[in-house]
Amino acid sequence: MTAKFASAGSMALLAALLFLLKFHASSQGSAMTAPPTPTNLPLPDGVVHSDAFGHAMAFDGDVLVVGAPYTKVGANSSQGQAYIYTRNAGSAVDFTFVKAITGSATSTNSYFGWSVAVYSDTIVVGAHNALEALGAVHIFQRNQGGDNNWGEVKRIGRPDNRKFTDFGRTVALHGDTLVVAAPLGYGEVQLFQRHQGGDNNWGAIQTLTAGYTVTPTGAVANFGDTLAFDGVTLAIGATRDSVAQDDLPPGAPAVTGNYPGSVYVFRQEQGQWVREAKLVSSDIDQAASWYGLAYGTSLALNGDLLLVGERSGKVNGVQVGKVHLYQRGVGTPPPVGKPGAWGQLATLTPTDGVAGDLFGQALYAVADGAFVGSKKQGIGRVYFFRNPPAVLAGAAQQTLSWRQVYSFTTGAGAATTFGIPLAGGGDAILMGESTANSGRGGILAYARSALFAYDPAVTPTPTPTPSPTVTPTPPPVEPASCLDAQRLFLPLVAGGASTTAATSAPHTGMAGTVVATLAPGCVVAGPGGVKIGAVAGAISETLTISLSITTAPTFTLPAGANVLGDYLHIAAARNRLTAIESPFVIAVPAPAGADVAHLVLLHTLAPELSLDRHTTDAQWSYLPGVYDAANNHFLARLPFMLSAGSTFVLAAHPDFASPANPSAPPTVQGAAGEQTAASSFTAHCVTDTFAEPSDCNTFHEHLVSQMATEIYLRMTETFGYPKILRLLDAGGQFIVNETASIYLQQANYALYILSREDAQCGGDLGFYRIATGFLALCMRPGDPIDQAEKETLIHEMFHAFQHSYPIVLQQWEDGDAQPWAVEGMAEAAVNSYPETIMKRSGYYGVTNLKDVDQALTAGRTNDGNIEEYLAQDFWVYVGARHGDGLEYLHGILATGGVNQREYSFAFGTIFHEPFHENYWGWVKHQAIENIYDVGVGTGETCMFSADALIATRPEEFLASRTYFPYDTGAAFDVLPPLTARVIEIKFGAKTHAIVTTGYRDCVGIQDEPAFAACKHAAQASLRVKIYEEGEPLCWNEVLPGVSEEGVRMLSNISEFKRYFVVVANVTTDEDEAYYLAVE
Repeated sequence: MTAKFASAGSMALLAALLFLLKFHASSQGSAMTAPPTPTNLPLPDGVVHSDAFGHAMAFDGDVLVVGAPYTKVGANSSQGQAYIYTRNAGSAVDFTFVKAITGSATSTNSYFGWSVAVYSDTIVVGAHNALEALGAVHIFQRNQGGDNNWGEVKRIGRPDNRKFTDFGRTVALHGDTLVVAAPLGYGEVQLFQRHQGGDNNWGAIQTLTAGYTVTPTGAVANFGDTLAFDGVTLAIGATRDSVAQDDLPPGAPAVTGNYPGSVYVFRQEQGQWVREAKLVSSDIDQAASWYGLAYGTSLALNGDLLLVGERSGKVNGVQVGKVHLYQRGVGTPPPVGKPGAWGQLATLTPTDGVAGDLFGQALYAVADGAFVGSKKQGIGRVYFFRNPPAVLAGAAQQTLSWRQVYSFTTGAGAATTFGIPLAGGGDAILMGESTANSGRGGILAYARSALFAYDPAVTPTPTPTPSPTVTPTPPPVEPASCLDAQRLFLPLVAGGASTTAATSAPHTGMAGTVVATLAPGCVVAGPGGVKIGAVAGAISETLTISLSITTAPTFTLPAGANVLGDYLHIAAARNRLTAIESPFVIAVPAPAGADVAHLVLLHTLAPELSLDRHTTDAQWSYLPGVYDAANNHFLARLPFMLSAGSTFVLAAHPDFASPANPSAPPTVQGAAGEQTAASSFTAHCVTDTFAEPSDCNTFHEHLVSQMATEIYLRMTETFGYPKILRLLDAGGQFIVNETASIYLQQANYALYILSREDAQCGGDLGFYRIATGFLALCMRPGDPIDQAEKETLIHEMFHAFQHSYPIVLQQWEDGDAQPWAVEGMAEAAVNSYPETIMKRSGYYGVTNLKDVDQALTAGRTNDGNIEEYLAQDFWVYVGARHGDGLEYLHGILATGGVNQREYSFAFGTIFHEPFHENYWGWVKHQAIENIYDVGVGTGETCMFSADALIATRPEEFLASRTYFPYDTGAAFDVLPPLTARVIEIKFGAKTHAIVTTGYRDCVGIQDEPAFAACKHAAQASLRVKIYEEGEPLCWNEVLPGVSEEGVRMLSNISEFKRYFVVVANVTTDEDEAYYLAVE
């Protein structure tokens, strides 16, 4: 083995050296120091944000195919489409859209376009849920049906007719060989040949597996989750594969329950594909019980070079992601796995990696370099690595030396998920932006030569300084009504002009009303000398606002507040929640004699904009700020405007300081827009809410501040959450957005401690106000601050992290935020926070929350009841299913926010499977299957869990009544979206029975094909599974008699066994109705 690596390595190294030196010599003097400008491919008409355009992409020669698996075709949701482009002659990056295609016999939830492949004049598109979940791949030829018509020539369904295996979820094509994976469960891969069985017949020739005959445990291998194929080498990723004892070095301790993933490499030998190697991450922690590394997340081949992505790989103990490089016959044989002739060259990691980056989510390999895609907080980033020729020239080692040359993003700063996916060929490299264009997606084309020439490390040749010229003195500039974005600072709001305001006639009974059009970066004036400004970024277009003097609300003011001046009602034409760093600014004149050192702006807030505050009444809240002596104004940032309006009043309050505002912008060290993780927290006692001032003192403030800082650092540095929170600032200083050049690098966030008996707390443990970022910890006088308070703080601070994502704020603006997602995530964070896995949290003394029948549906209303918190179990389950810890919620928030209708795209992007499959898996797991350890130990597998239901007992169906619901001639059981039902069938004396499901939408359809199509569509939305309690491997869909088609024949029925039907409406926005029958 050693001699083989040495001799082959010397030859390969010499070849690589010569090639790279040749390239290096030809590119001298052409290095650029700015990223090249890409070409945006035209987005086809009709593409909408929920289509997942760019979910998959493949390119060969002059043909590009792009998948959009959630596209609605006619009345069929998620039928899916693929879009074909051709590259224009003579250009590397200019493409023309040709046509959209969909597959024959695809229908609702087929997901056509989930996978795509192209070779020469042939395109293959996968639809893994087509043909009633059998799965299919569709083959198209360029000139089928006419020149450049791209007509379908063949549809291949799974040859053995097994359903629910995701046949077609990944595909690869080279020459006349097609590779199709069915990765669900343990997974398998099938190979087809173009002329096998006849001309263009595409017959099956071989089936490959990881060696399992059945899934060995509740965990699955997902063999075929990813593919890389070049006609010579076939690499197959199994991202949930286990590590067997013989995969480890001799003498290694025994391991059980480890599922880090692996990659199987096959080569052709005498017409058959034979396994050459099993590669496993070389740096797995063998002491861990669950790795969740997702080794094999992505694969790329270039000749004998293989790149393997590991999106959750650990760097210094943090799950940043990494990429492993292997080469056949070269490098060091890795110590783990069965590497065969494959040696490891290097492990690539990003220089700026943080937890949750998912570095390695996408790959593209070239002969002398590697492009790596990273989710990077939802924005996306591409990293370029290569072998420096200078290193190679003097290297005597076999292992090549790779370095990160650069990384870049589109520069927009928005959550476009730039760099996912990646593809290329010739002189074109294509980079997806799966959430760009308001979520519609996009593709950027770069010239390969330009990307190779770009090197930020190269110092450009200085440009000669031209001779000085005399510039005439410009005329004086009149004061503008809009602010200079580069000089934005609070005094400018107080002193700014207000010529954009248009004053209307006063309303009866009021001193005056101003209706004004507020433009970005501008200031308007209202009655009583009040002014409102819009920081750059607060709004992207004009916003009409009204400012009116009004009467005092009837509910009680906060304790200790002394009102100064008039009450002001402010409303806007539409809801607007700004980012905390680019808000509106309000300036209120301070009346004579006011205590200007203790000013605060009180405002009313609707209950739906307060989280964890269990009330239906409007409330007062606080906006701290600074006092600007030069203009005698109290200044505060105002990160919200509501169409329903809010009432404001200036007050003096001894517990709030209003420090003097600086007369000049603060000095910033470092790059604008770059905030460090050094942000601190200051807790403030609102002592007037306590019976005795000593009930909350500096000791409590210090302890809570320390807790908050610890939570912040773990969330940002370990789990990769954003460093800018939606929280008030402790010192009243103003943080503006990165375009303003005065962005403070270290924020000092404020938390407030109130008495739990105060009306603002109402007995609750704490609350968070979305509109302003006001976070309160409610403390009972005399109680210590201990673990209960820390858990509350984790929960409320997670809300502050959630609402730092622009998509989440937009969903609240639009009324689309789902409390089950908001509160479920935050509650799941409490016990998952100190762990590397997701773990359940207790709530109201309940430690085993598994209520599948109501949690998500009943949790749609932010009423503070338990249902929205119960949904934590869903998020814990998803983490267990995919082997992820708390960091995975970062990706969900960045791409899908807190709205279930966005989760199809988010889950497809992050996990490569739909949201509804995760929901259905959760229902089955919690009710019966119990195959994952979700933090408190697994339940008894394949046994009914009484705590799966809020009522603790299932619905009862007496088989003697034949139908459920009874009197089914007129009755159906109607399930709202994301609602489940567990039904126990009482068979009585029956020993044999057939249980079937009927669907309301299909009743009365006589035409057989139409009925079959209706039934298939209904089964995609309403999932049904029938269990015999205690049967082994009840989760395995390939076992005889076990299916999810709503029908099962039961024999040997025993009175000592229990039989259950689990039904779930997996749609996010439509009711579904059904009945059960027993024959």
